[in-house]
Amino acid sequence: MKDVALLSTVEQVDLISRNEISSRELTEHFIARIERCDGEINAVVTRDFETALINADAADSVQAKGQVLGRLHGVPITVKDALETKGLRSTGGAVEL
Repeated sequence: MKDVALLSTVEQVDLISRNEISSRELTEHFIARIERCDGEINAVVTRDFETALINADAADSVQAKGQVLGRLHGVPITVKDALETKGLRSTGGAVEL
């Protein structure tokens, strides 16, 4: 299998739906990629990897029961912090904030 980061979201959803990769595995892959690459590009200012893994485990648990919570079920995402987000530092993309 090629690097999952190079797959489209549709392909990632397909892998999850066929149980070829778990949401946790996909999330761990992207966390490792952020930790490896983000120093140069500074795209992720506020990191909440613990919650991401909790949510991935929850998505996997729901899927194990044969349920799906929408079209992007189990696919990790990042959220641009242009607006305030409950429980997270909001910087509008400015590291100094």
